[in-house]
Amino acid sequence: MKAVVKGKSGETTFRKVVKKLPGKIAKDKCTWKVDKGIVIITLHKASKGSWAVQLSQRGLEQQSDEEED
Repeated sequence: MKAVVKGKSGETTFRKVVKKLPGKIAKDKCTWKVDKGIVIITLHKASKGSWAVQLSQRGLEQQSDEEED
């Protein structure tokens, strides 16, 4: 997942890249907004179920730098 927010002049003001999430997301249901200088990204999972175990073991980055997509 990659999120890039650009300012009015076109420069990148925020960029977040996650190599691999614990599961698939429904891209058409995901949203983002900027509130008081904070970027809020809301992701919707494609299927129900908890990611708690995966997140507790590896955090948000579910793929190491050595692994390929």
